[in-house]
Amino acid sequence: MAEPKSATSKVRARTNRLSIGEQENSILAVYADMIENDDIDGMFDLMRHAGIALRPDPTTAILRHYWLGFDRGYDVKRAIEDFASWPPIFARCEELRRARRANRTGRSSRQ
Repeated sequence: MAEPKSATSKVRARTNRLSIGEQENSILAVYADMIENDDIDGMFDLMRHAGIALRPDPTTAILRHYWLGFDRGYDVKRAIEDFASWPPIFARCEELRRARRANRTGRSSRQ
């Protein structure tokens, strides 16, 4: 029986099937969502966390940051890792994991 794929290999396999435009959209979707929700400070905080320069403009800077070249496209995996390791998202994920563990064991998520 084949070994189950890790989350990393699943992301890589899916990314390899995405067109350049789909990769761009995947990366920019997080930032666009923040703009739509008037979280401009959060968007710039995430950009700083990821090490993205704020020039010449946010969209160009974000895409340049993750560009690997014409033969490889964008590093969508790295973009996902940057977002997942951003403190507000990381903290929320940990909170959800604790709640899920507590639900499995029948305990309160506050313990």
